[in-house]
Amino acid sequence: MDKLKFLFFLTFTVISVMRLPAEGNREYRDISEPGEGQDCFSITDYTGREVLIPRSIRKIVVVDPDAVPIIQAIGAEGLVGGIGKMTDSTEKIFPLLGEIPKVGDYTAPDIEKILEINPDVIFLSYWTPTDIDKAVNGAIPIVRLRLEPETYDENIRLIGHILGKDNEAETFVEWYMGQLDIIKEKIAAVPVDERKRVFEFYGGEYGLTEGPPYGTYGKESPLGNAIITMAGGINIASSQKGDWIVVDPEWVIMENPDYIVRDVFASQSGGDAIGYDAPDNHFAKEIMDLIKTGSALEGTEAVKNGDVCVIDGGLRQELWFLGVCYVAKQLYPDLLHNFYPEAIHQEFLTRFIKTDFDISERGLFIYSE
Repeated sequence: MDKLKFLFFLTFTVISVMRLPAEGNREYRDISEPGEGQDCFSITDYTGREVLIPRSIRKIVVVDPDAVPIIQAIGAEGLVGGIGKMTDSTEKIFPLLGEIPKVGDYTAPDIEKILEINPDVIFLSYWTPTDIDKAVNGAIPIVRLRLEPETYDENIRLIGHILGKDNEAETFVEWYMGQLDIIKEKIAAVPVDERKRVFEFYGGEYGLTEGPPYGTYGKESPLGNAIITMAGGINIASSQKGDWIVVDPEWVIMENPDYIVRDVFASQSGGDAIGYDAPDNHFAKEIMDLIKTGSALEGTEAVKNGDVCVIDGGLRQELWFLGVCYVAKQLYPDLLHNFYPEAIHQEFLTRFIKTDFDISERGLFIYSE
């Protein structure tokens, strides 16, 4: 996650969440668009808007970078004519998409460039500013997505339907949900009051320092809370008001978590210290050492017991389902003794992204001691 995207998350935590129509109410209706005689069908996007989609799609613009893995996974990358600025970790495994014309950041799309590309459909995040809607003025269908755990499967199916990839979308949904179901079944044996209490943080305030205070995920964080819960943990900050919030070290010590997860994003590590380009664990070890011996967290039971890990921030964002697998294994190694996140990660890259990137030869995605 680059700095701009990170700060945007923090600045817009006050945005109210629009109600997602129930999956059972999702409709795809055939409509003939008057005037141009173009065959269209109707979908309802995340915001509840009815959008007319041309049946024949030649070119799309994907402004939301979190949609990139989905577009690739369902085999629709050949339709992409323009793409929003991707996170560093995403760029590394999507070299083909990296060569496609950029259309600005998803917080500030290059409207002129998008209109120049003249796509058949534009995919945006649900919170991309509405300036682009006003500029397009209905000339190009705009589909707003919310690619977070609770809405991920439905949005994949929606993208697949729009692009004529229903079967491929369903295959991908069944695959990633199948991995999460394995975790869910194993964790079900652990009583709720015995589950690991987790403190997950991304450094200091705004993620620009090591802290304290520490940046973490509050009760309004749909991504942070869901990821920890799906991994079988309990977010100790889930009762704290806000989305991306800061907490004092005294509060963390008082809560005394069982496990600590430190997210590291590319913008914090120089771009190649963790993730797909990491040559070794040198940087991650430095972060680990700082947590264990040079921070206010060293007095917690998690640090005393060595229950700490450092994770690639990209696995807590656009590839969040892989992050769940890695963290669940850290929290419950005995329960998940025959569950292998690295193998799942590699299958995703090989089977769905169709890349020959070998994570056993390069890259670092999680580090613990």
